[in-house]
Amino acid sequence: MNKSFFVRNIFSIGVVLAVCFCNWQAATLTLSERLLADEKQNVNNNSPDIFDKQYIKNIMDKVNKYQLAHPHQKFDNNWIRGTYYTGVMACYQATGDKTYLAQCDSLGEALQWKIPADKRDSLDGGGNLLTLGQTWLESYMENPDEKKIAPIVAHLENPALNNPISRPLDWYWEGGRRYVDGLFTGPPALAMLYNVTKNEKYLQWTDAFVWDVYGQLFDCSENLFYRDERFFPAMMKTAKGKKVIWSRGNGWAFAGLARLLKYIPKDYATYPRYEQVFRLMAKELKKRQSPEGFWYPNLDDPDDFRVRETSGTSFFVYGLADGVNTGLLDREEYLPVIEKAWQLLCSSVSDEGMLQWGQRVGDRPVEIKQGDSHEYVSGTFLLAASEVYKLSASFIGEDPVNWEMSGYISRFLADMKKAPKQTPTQLSRNDYLKIIESQTRAMRGYQDASGRIIDPVKKEEMYYSTPCYAHSVAALAATGYTKDKEMIESGMLAMDVVTSDMAANYSAGKHGDFYTWPVLLALKQFESTASPERMAKWRKNLANIDISKFYQARGAVNGKWQGKNWNVCNLTGEFLRWREGMTALSYTDSCLKYQTDNFTPYGTYFDGEGSAPFAYDLFPRHYLSGMLKMGYRGVYFEPYRELLLKGAWTSLFLQSPFGEIPAGFRSAHHIWNESEQCVVFELFASEYARKGERVKAEIFKRAARLSLQSVASWLRPDGSGYIVKNRFPLEAQQGYEGYSVHACYNMLATSMLAQAWQFAEEDIAEGVAPADIGGYVLSLPAPFHKIVASVAGTYVEYETRGDQGYNPTGIIRVHIRGSHPQLGPSDGCGSNFSGKDISVAVGPSWQNADGSWSSLASWQQSDPTVEVIEESLKRSRFKISYNANKVTVTETVTVEKGKITVEDELSGDVAKMRVTFPMLTFNGKEETAIQTAKNTATLSLEGKRIRFTALAPNSATLVRSGEKYGHRNGMVEPLYFEIQGNKAKYSISIP
Repeated sequence: MNKSFFVRNIFSIGVVLAVCFCNWQAATLTLSERLLADEKQNVNNNSPDIFDKQYIKNIMDKVNKYQLAHPHQKFDNNWIRGTYYTGVMACYQATGDKTYLAQCDSLGEALQWKIPADKRDSLDGGGNLLTLGQTWLESYMENPDEKKIAPIVAHLENPALNNPISRPLDWYWEGGRRYVDGLFTGPPALAMLYNVTKNEKYLQWTDAFVWDVYGQLFDCSENLFYRDERFFPAMMKTAKGKKVIWSRGNGWAFAGLARLLKYIPKDYATYPRYEQVFRLMAKELKKRQSPEGFWYPNLDDPDDFRVRETSGTSFFVYGLADGVNTGLLDREEYLPVIEKAWQLLCSSVSDEGMLQWGQRVGDRPVEIKQGDSHEYVSGTFLLAASEVYKLSASFIGEDPVNWEMSGYISRFLADMKKAPKQTPTQLSRNDYLKIIESQTRAMRGYQDASGRIIDPVKKEEMYYSTPCYAHSVAALAATGYTKDKEMIESGMLAMDVVTSDMAANYSAGKHGDFYTWPVLLALKQFESTASPERMAKWRKNLANIDISKFYQARGAVNGKWQGKNWNVCNLTGEFLRWREGMTALSYTDSCLKYQTDNFTPYGTYFDGEGSAPFAYDLFPRHYLSGMLKMGYRGVYFEPYRELLLKGAWTSLFLQSPFGEIPAGFRSAHHIWNESEQCVVFELFASEYARKGERVKAEIFKRAARLSLQSVASWLRPDGSGYIVKNRFPLEAQQGYEGYSVHACYNMLATSMLAQAWQFAEEDIAEGVAPADIGGYVLSLPAPFHKIVASVAGTYVEYETRGDQGYNPTGIIRVHIRGSHPQLGPSDGCGSNFSGKDISVAVGPSWQNADGSWSSLASWQQSDPTVEVIEESLKRSRFKISYNANKVTVTETVTVEKGKITVEDELSGDVAKMRVTFPMLTFNGKEETAIQTAKNTATLSLEGKRIRFTALAPNSATLVRSGEKYGHRNGMVEPLYFEIQGNKAKYSISIP
């Protein structure tokens, strides 16, 4: 595994550690410092990477084996061994190593799965009795057997024992008082019991226990717990007059809350309250961490006992890492905290495997010695190790097997080993910021005094221009790419007005669904530049959103689905609000339940609209992938991790050698199409790198860079972007949809690029993408109706059933590396842009017996039959056949390096045959130079060329039609040759 996984996606990775032990410096360097030292000074090359999964597994094995061999006493069935075994079970759950599970089950069998049974008048802590019960219950969840949990249930139901039945108000007290340790030992077992029985009384007992202790022992001014009432400030203070806030006491509570949040249902009434206390404690613990990485025995007074303490520190690492893994805590904010503490813990493990510096049994801060340890101390370390181990794991899991793309992927992975090395794009992570800066600087000129971005053509604020502007500037500020104070202030001014609008449930054009995601991303990124007062105001505004008024698409309302891809935008935004503690996760989960219906077996997304635009396939997937990357682990995590991984691989095989997504239906050729590809491909590159699968990471990195290369080629002289792939003045709005807006779609693209930057890892090299070597024919059935064939940088997109408004039927795209992406052509002509009843693609038309003409391009009545003839690195070939109005049309398409060849054959009622090639004659800035000979036409634009050649029959002569049609890429003139026969052969190639 690459050493840098712990600092990925962190905007500030240089965490400086103060060193207070002279021989301890190497052990306490941050990962980023060690990497810099390794690179610049070539030192510490032989030191282990303590963040590597294998290292973590080895050290947890080492600590566990030591503790198993050194029990504090032979027989123990109470909290000491119970705490140790919570760590053992956690290691099994993290690693899948059944040795740990067997160890737990062996103890269970030895103890007959029983727990201690104190009488009802006992003054011992009744919660402590349940500690081993947690391990029995988690073993039951793994392999159900009633004998594992029957003794726990019987214990809790026996009125003669100390339990919620016999003493409901104080069974969990110790020595006649509430104490904080019990929050770890008792409540998680009750929540687990609910999980396996669904009996809500266990949740009620959990609530009664936790909130009583919380109400009496939690200091709301410190957001931390006192151990018990003896340590209230009025009764005890340190020599310096500080409070006595015990580190391990708060460790018991914090770790207990983390475990509770795993098992209490997210829709349970008090779940948000548990979550709130957990978050509050996390923020407070972050502030109180020592520079060296540990927490002092007294959290309020380091000078009380100025020494490291590892049991509390281990508990805190466990809780913080669990919070990051489950999405409760922000990864960027807490990873540096975890990183420092984990290094401290690793340095505290002896050669034999004993975790040193662990406070022995007690109830308050005391002096700690290096040799101090105990069974429960080892347990806290194992808990911490289990969650740190999971931190290194990618969210994408294992690759799916035996699905629609499996054969393509396995063949490509084999073929790429034989492929020549590709020329790198020479782009870097900073190129995302370069484009963002260029476009936001242009948009800044359109900002009014209130902070809104006013579109220069529409002369009003349009849709989500302002929130995406705020996010784009926030990314520039957070990365330090710009230090222009006026630019940064303009972004914060946009945040001021946007968050005020959101609190008032107002959005430009009623597009609030698109606001929350970029605004919450901006909120996090502005933390380093905005004042605390401004941040507080933004947070307050964002916490006051009324989703019933602010969003147009709110999942299923009264049984009717509302706005499919719009709903993805707002459900992911609500996830980010939940991550900030502003709302519950239930809304996000409820929407995700319905969204799975919109995915195809290929992992692509279809929201039921027309001919399934690929722009709106990737659009929801880039949000959902980002949500999983940023920590969503809710109810629907498992299905989405697989769906999104499938979709990412499918997108790889659909990408053209120029980095473009396929054309098709609405919003095609918008520059944000490739920007969203950048997000998805960078994200999966980083995730595969986290898994240690560098080859796959490099494949996705290459695809991301190809997409970025495309985006970078479409900047206007003023720094803004051409939002559609032509070079007309923005006022002309050539190729625009009715909703295409210059300011909005510039900022949507840069907001996406900001996400791509956030997810990108610079240390992943460019590998080989499917678009580079091809060797396949991918036929996507309804609703996409597409065939993509590719060989060695030559690519064909075939529309098998055009919608005619946007796309005709037939060959609509030919991209050949080394040529010009728009000359190929890059799209066909449909009536929406070319005029009523206009349908032009590369392909045949014919004259009927009555003198009328028909064309394959205008065909849309049924799907054809498709036969894949050949798929290899030298040649891909497919045949497609239609029965069209008493005429059978068969096209055989051959794709080779630098050339495609098409053979057309017609049978039936045919008088004449014609083959048409739509020539791009003007791109809005430059006329295409066109040279025609008898059977060839060579087109030149921006220094690149493409050639169309009529190969057969020999008598074929090319004719320019003289007709001019509007087109998304500019202006088009059909070129054709006409013959008396029924067979034709032609090619498109690089001259």
